[in-house]
Amino acid sequence: MDGKGVLTVVTKAGKKPGFVDVVVSDTGSGIKKEFLQKIFDPFFTTKKVGDGTGLGLSVSYGIISNYGGTIDCESRTDDDAPGQSGTTFTLRLPVKPEEMSAEEEEPSTAASP
Repeated sequence: MDGKGVLTVVTKAGKKPGFVDVVVSDTGSGIKKEFLQKIFDPFFTTKKVGDGTGLGLSVSYGIISNYGGTIDCESRTDDDAPGQSGTTFTLRLPVKPEEMSAEEEEPSTAASP
């Protein structure tokens, strides 16, 4: 976003049962169409040498995929929609019931010294 724009994070029940959606949107300059297909590729970056490795989205994609989720990106630049630029990432993650350990299930009955 280069220090400009508004960042919004929203969580909600997913459209697909058993999933939760995390939607991260900004009103920054957007991602050019020719780059959208490459943003999850390891080492892809549009930054100057030394300003980034191009691993952030690739690593994020791997982690989310390993947990059975997905990550999608939609973006518009001022060239696409003047005055309406920005990017939205939607993460869809499976909801798993929290498992309690045996220690948490049983109240402690140990006597204090």
